[in-house]
Amino acid sequence: MNYNLIRKQKEDQELYEKTYQVLSKRIQFKIDERLGIKGSSMEEVKVECKKSPDQFTKVLADLEDLDKDRTLIKKELDIISDYFEEIDRSIARMNSKEKKVFKAIYLHGLSKSDAASQLDCSEKTIQRLIKKIEEN
Repeated sequence: MNYNLIRKQKEDQELYEKTYQVLSKRIQFKIDERLGIKGSSMEEVKVECKKSPDQFTKVLADLEDLDKDRTLIKKELDIISDYFEEIDRSIARMNSKEKKVFKAIYLHGLSKSDAASQLDCSEKTIQRLIKKIEEN
């Protein structure tokens, strides 16, 4: 596990969640205001558009583009979520000393030397535990 990769994934997750929320709000705004079908879902709009396609064609095309973007963002979020779930499973398999080293190095960003000092062990022990953590 790499601290920088974990941090980057967390930043990406936050960005994707915000983007997903914005896209959802834009879709709902277009449904409510441009189509006048307040409170309807994207699926309900598709059904309505089939009833009178000429009236809704342009707005539906915009909605479908937004929905496609939202679907891609959701897939990205699922990938990141799976990544963090794997980290959680890895942490669950660690013994207490490994967990302390993981937190010190990967979550708090301490150097090996600082982690060794904080955990009252040698740098060699920290390196051995890091190697074991990264193998899992």
